Parts: sequence; C-alpha cells; structure tokens
Amino acid sequence: VAGVQPIKGLAQNVSVRRNAQGMPLIESNTFHDALFSLGYVHASDRITQMVTLRLLAQGRLAEMSGPQVLDVDRFMRAVNLKKNAGELYNASSPRLKRF
Repeated sequence: VAGVQPIKGLAQNVSVRRNAQGMPLIESNTFHDALFSLGYVHASDRITQMVTLRLLAQGRLAEMSGPQVLDVDRFMRAVNLKKNAGELYNASSPRLKRF
C-alpha cells in the first residue's frame, strides 16, 4: 500500500518502503517500533497464511478447510500448543513479554 498509513502503537514515525524485489525496508528510531512495524508488514503480506496457521495450532483447521482435516485437528488438540506456549510465556523475561 503506497502512501501514509497511521498505525496505533508506535512511539515515533516509521518509514516502510519496498525494494525492487518487494522486500520491506523498515527505518525506525526505536527497536520496538521496528519490530511492531515488521509485524504489521507480515500481517499485511501474509494474512491468509497467518490465519491458517493459527487455526491449525488451535486444532480448528476444519472450520476453514472442511471435515477432511478433522484428524489433524484432533491431533493438534492433543498436542495442546496453547498450554505449552503459555508455559514458555510465563517463564519468559519481562523484556521478551513486551514483544
């Protein structure tokens, strides 16, 4: 998307440009703003993939892909990534939790 896109959550202005290959070039004065902007760029570029992987991790892929993936959903629910991710998050440093 060309032009200016206001985004809530940034401390300062950030510049995101694309090179000739379409790769994002992010210029920021703070590490937090750079990471936040990178997340925004990823979401803009790959929203379908992100939604698919989220549903997969939650054991809910059949909601999007149909009953043929119910075995995958059952397996992913048994793996229980949410519980494991929660344990990792709780053990993380306060700095890491900000991101």
